[in-house]
Order: sequence, then structure tokens, then C-alpha cells
Amino acid sequence: MTIGFLKLDIYLPGASSMKDKRSVVNSIKSRVRNKYNVSIAETEPNNYWGKVSLGIATINDSYSVVSNTLADIEKFIETNFSVVIMGRTVEYL
Repeated sequence: MTIGFLKLDIYLPGASSMKDKRSVVNSIKSRVRNKYNVSIAETEPNNYWGKVSLGIATINDSYSVVSNTLADIEKFIETNFSVVIMGRTVEYL
């Protein structure tokens, strides 16, 4: 059994307020959760409206399924939202 964790540090160039940030983050979380059936949450509280850190976790019997799912999620976020992924960390247990 493999557990995968992906942490993304994301820059939100279109956000000009905390309300804008919340709107984008909630949209990302909702769409990723519904499409990939994973756990996703904001991992580091940040009062700056231009940045967010998201943690995403998934579990499966197959390492390759977990790895591909996390890669697909990163690509999905990059292509479907006006954001810039500044950093990423992947861990497997």
C-alpha cells in the first residue's frame, strides 16, 4: 500500500484581496477533490493574498497509480487555473 503526499506552493497572480484568494483556493480544492477523490487542504495559513500552500494526499495499492495521480493533479491545476506553481514536494510512504 502506498500513500502519496504532494505539497504545492502556488502564486496567485490574479488575486488582489483575501476574497480573491479564497475564491481561487476553494475552486481548486473543490475541483481537485471531485475529479481525483483525494484529500486536499491549505497547509500553511498565510495572510498574504498572493500565495497559498496546498497539501494533497492519496492512497492506493499501486505506487504507479499514486505517482501518476499526483502528477495529473499538478498538471490539472497548472492548466485549469491562472496560477503559477513555485514549488513542489512529493513524499511516498
